[in-house]
Amino acid sequence: GGGGGSSGGGGRPVSHSRVATDFGSNDLAQLATRTAFDLTRNHADILREGWKNILQCVLQLFHCKLLPTSLVEVEDFLAPGGRIALIKESTEHVVKSDSSIFSALSSYWLTDTDRRDAEPAVRARQKAKECVAACHIEDLFSDTSKYLQTDSLLELAKVLMYLSRGPMAPDGDGSGNGSRRAGAGSSDPNAGRATVDGNTPASTGAAGIGGGGGGGSSNLSSSSGGSGSRSGGYSERSAAFFLELLVNVTLYNKDRVGLLWHPVFEHLAGLIAGVTEYSFLFERAVVSLLRLAARLLRKEDISSQVINALRIMAALNPGPEQRVVVHVVAGVASLVREFGLDLDRLGGWEVVGTLLRRARPNPVAMQHTVDCLSFVIVKAKLVSHQNFGTILSLLQSLCNDGRPLVAASSAPDQKQQQQQQ
Repeated sequence: GGGGGSSGGGGRPVSHSRVATDFGSNDLAQLATRTAFDLTRNHADILREGWKNILQCVLQLFHCKLLPTSLVEVEDFLAPGGRIALIKESTEHVVKSDSSIFSALSSYWLTDTDRRDAEPAVRARQKAKECVAACHIEDLFSDTSKYLQTDSLLELAKVLMYLSRGPMAPDGDGSGNGSRRAGAGSSDPNAGRATVDGNTPASTGAAGIGGGGGGGSSNLSSSSGGSGSRSGGYSERSAAFFLELLVNVTLYNKDRVGLLWHPVFEHLAGLIAGVTEYSFLFERAVVSLLRLAARLLRKEDISSQVINALRIMAALNPGPEQRVVVHVVAGVASLVREFGLDLDRLGGWEVVGTLLRRARPNPVAMQHTVDCLSFVIVKAKLVSHQNFGTILSLLQSLCNDGRPLVAASSAPDQKQQQQQQ
């Protein structure tokens, strides 16, 4: 789809559903899209400024809900299945059930007519999804990224940081300056604050699915004069989507994570520190930092830096902190279960204790803390002279709160002990 694809006659916005249908009905657009992504996968090493145009195409596909599940579902510490969707499918043509035979027949006739009218659009959308699936876009941010030359990898990371910036960040600032744009040390109390995503089609960028993103350099380490302008409106969901891609690229490049860790952490710090209002982007930045810590803590060259990075969450403003405290405590508890022995060596128990102690006002977070302590003391027997003081302090804190120190998983064992006594 060329020419922008975001407005129809008279300048009225065109829905993303309509764009997806038009794309699925246009064989030439599908051929151009497959060719573009085939070339990108096979020759990604030569991309520098071109990453911006590729990601604008990916953004269009994200808003049109055509991307594979692996790109739009992300890891989460609290979700039942361990993953949440960044964008939800809308439910269309829902028929309300009724016990009356006449209502059932009427619904059948109406639905059958609607189905016949909708069949071309349904087929077109299915073709669009098949086309996008054949592009293997997810490979760009996983296996393909592992083999990128350093310059191309860094440029991809810069563009992803730029596209996942907070709404208060100026358009022309470089993506490598996350904490200076919207984060730690900012005098603006609203720095890093994200707004609710209206998800309007006009805000999906200048490029259509197969179109170019306009001029302008994507060398975001310097002020690039308004490339990636927000004239179409800010989309928090889009920013969160690109943030997840940035984390994926970082984790798939663990062997050379030293190149990415510092700028990525600075970017996350800019989205977390100093935030005064909760937002979905803020939540995902907190979860992203915990995810990175969970995967990188055993990397000898940056392990101490990873521990220090967690300290940023000990200084969150109370308002937004209460909205993410369960995420923080669940993530830290997961770290303890995975890296309990390493925390002694890294001197990480102090920051772990500080973060777990913040669970006190929230009963769900406190349960995660109690289960974590139960694991450390009873199951894994990880108590040492390095962490004894921290564990004792946490137990005292929980006792002072007046809540029972019984982990859900250990309740049957306690009952059995009482019977034996």
